[in-house]
Amino acid sequence: MFLVVLFFYTKPEVKIITAENNEYYKGVYPKSCYLKFENKNFLIQNVYKYKYGILNEYWFLGSEGFAIEKLGFLENDYSIEQKPYKYLNSINEDEFLKFGNEIYKIDKKKGDTIISKINDNKIILFIKVKNSN
Repeated sequence: MFLVVLFFYTKPEVKIITAENNEYYKGVYPKSCYLKFENKNFLIQNVYKYKYGILNEYWFLGSEGFAIEKLGFLENDYSIEQKPYKYLNSINEDEFLKFGNEIYKIDKKKGDTIISKINDNKIILFIKVKNSN
């Protein structure tokens, strides 16, 4: 029991962001919905927030910005699409890391952020958030 509690207590908070560069989206959404990478504006599609290795918030793009869904044992149930992401698999810092059922090549590291280019117009960011404990 102690090891399980210690594991969850020491597991970092992680934010995982998927984003896409598409000229069609340019100027459609508020500026806070974009991030800049390699001199391109990428529209943030989804944000997965993990606390103690468990998905506790899911942000998705709405017409006027982000909609936030609180998840977890005392909040909303996980949808069928969210269940593969319910628990954080692992954040490896080698050449590749796994998220959900996909394996991503690490293209760039900057501080606590790992960036993977899925293709020229899609990226995924893995950000270790500093614990406030």
